[in-house]
Amino acid sequence: MRLAIDTTELQGPLNLAAPNPVTQGEFTAAVAERLGKRVWGNVPAPLLRLGLGEFSEALLASQRVVPEKALGSGFKFEHPELRGYLDEAIQPRV
Repeated sequence: MRLAIDTTELQGPLNLAAPNPVTQGEFTAAVAERLGKRVWGNVPAPLLRLGLGEFSEALLASQRVVPEKALGSGFKFEHPELRGYLDEAIQPRV
């Protein structure tokens, strides 16, 4: 967001996403690994639709978002990879 505020050359929407997208499965596995937990399987899509109704589509739909404007402007991401971010954001319990 700071890039959008400080850079007048960038116009229009700006994707606030890391440059290396991951799937929901990869995200869940990485968070579980960082927390030292196990992932016990998936919730079937029909069960999500039954329990969450229309909101389930937000969880089931797939989008690959890349911050092209930020990358094109030369912005350097502090944590371009998910695991590097998780290592800093989630401190293990002692």
